[in-house]
Amino acid sequence: MVFYIIEVSILFNNERQLCRYKDEIRSNLGYRLFEQKDIAILKENFSVLFSGNANREAVKELLFKEFDKQKIERLNAVDTQNIINKIQHEEEQATFSQIDNLLTEKDKAYIDDYILSSNDFGGVCQFLRQDSGSTTRDNVKLEI
Repeated sequence: MVFYIIEVSILFNNERQLCRYKDEIRSNLGYRLFEQKDIAILKENFSVLFSGNANREAVKELLFKEFDKQKIERLNAVDTQNIINKIQHEEEQATFSQIDNLLTEKDKAYIDDYILSSNDFGGVCQFLRQDSGSTTRDNVKLEI
């Protein structure tokens, strides 16, 4: 659908005519424009953190598949990346909140003391200080 709309935009000089034509294409194909409320729908069926892909292009393609499934017109590259970032941020916050709720204050104090006071640079402390790498399912499980 995107391909046709881009090609059609070359044919029309009148912007109102172009918008009307795009609306007709969307209507005939059953697609609609993206709305902010769609983020909640996308979050139900699409996960950035647990998609198993560290590759941004692969994540974007998964989101486009979800757009097609929901019959939502694809967005431009900047808006698509903003949606991915928003979903990722919300998923990270939810995950961190769950971890925080599971730990007691005593556990948190123990972890803080261990990390801050340990000179064990080859063992557990170094592992906790290092970057976890890409946010694949295995890496998140390993971090937790």
